[in-house]
This record gives sequence, structure tokens and C-alpha cells, in this order.
Amino acid sequence: MLIVSLLIVKDFTTYNVFLCKNDTENGDFSPEIQRLLSKCKIKLNITKDIKVVLQDKVKTPSLYGICNTKILLTKEILNMSYEELECILLHELYHYKK
Repeated sequence: MLIVSLLIVKDFTTYNVFLCKNDTENGDFSPEIQRLLSKCKIKLNITKDIKVVLQDKVKTPSLYGICNTKILLTKEILNMSYEELECILLHELYHYKK
């Protein structure tokens, strides 16, 4: 139990250190990503508001937060195809659903 608690605290601290206030959240980037996120949420029957954050601190797509959930993406993701981006968003939304 102690090890699990320490790992949770480590993860929480790590993500909070890497997450900056100047990252780009919903609305400040391509509306196609917003439409794709909405489409993926409909496919998985997710109604909660999940935001996408474009940042350069965490180098892999990640799900962050419990109450105020965000999908962390790197800015390189904008160079990917529509299908690749859809797979990434679906993958992260599956994590949220579980």
C-alpha cells in the first residue's frame, strides 16, 4: 500500500512540474482536432468535458487528471494524419473510460 501511494504521489508531482500555464488548451488550435475529439467521444459514449492540451514537456500522448481530465499532446501531433490522430485520441479516451 505504501509503494502504491508513493508511486501515485510521484506521478502527480511529475506531471504538475511538467505542466505549465502557457500551454495551448482547447480553442487555441485547429478546430479539426476539436471535431475529431468530439467524434471520438461520441464513439465511446463519453459525455464528460475532456480538454486537449498541446505542450512540449511530456513527450508522449498522456491522460492527465481525475476531476479535470486533459489529454496531453505534443505539438508534433499536428503533422500527423487524421487517422493517426484519431487512433491516438481513441487510445487515450479508452484509458479514461477504464
